[in-house]
Amino acid sequence: MSIEPIIAFFLLWDLRKILRTTSPLPEWDKNIKLAMYAVAALFIIETFLPVEAVTMWIWHLLLFAIIGIIYFNSAFFTARTIMLAVLPFVLLSLFADIFKLLLGNRYKVIDNYLDVATVFSIIWMVAMLIISRKQQKALQKERLKTHEEEEQKMMMAERKAELEKIVAERTAELTQQKEELEKALVELKTTQAQLIQQEKLA
Repeated sequence: MSIEPIIAFFLLWDLRKILRTTSPLPEWDKNIKLAMYAVAALFIIETFLPVEAVTMWIWHLLLFAIIGIIYFNSAFFTARTIMLAVLPFVLLSLFADIFKLLLGNRYKVIDNYLDVATVFSIIWMVAMLIISRKQQKALQKERLKTHEEEEQKMMMAERKAELEKIVAERTAELTQQKEELEKALVELKTTQAQLIQQEKLA
């Protein structure tokens, strides 16, 4: 049994998780979910049936397909760190299987070198995955902060609009009262002038 099925499953799982947090795309989510089921089914088949000679190439093909999708599709840009984490291991695993196939018994000569390189690629993978997790958490915090700031700006804009409406209404009321007072003052002056005129005539 190899580690490729586990890597494929968790790569798809992480890819799905990243996709949900960055830009939800239902068609990709569905495809990734189906791929996860396929990986699980193939793993079960490989566990119970002696088909490892075939499934190892399927795992390589599947892993390179996942890496290709991550690399060439802009929707998965944030998953490129994960792609870079698993790429050395996937390449070494592929080369090891190719060398086993081509060299046969002579493969043991380079087997130790490939084992050491595989250990380092696993260390690289774990370190990069830890870094990726930290980056994703920081990015998520930043998104939440930005979202909260946008909500505050919207609330402030709504409050500002309400206050402007209240000020406009109050200004209109005051303007109307001023006009009424001016009209009343004009009427009083007119009445006063008439009274003065009547007193002069009387």
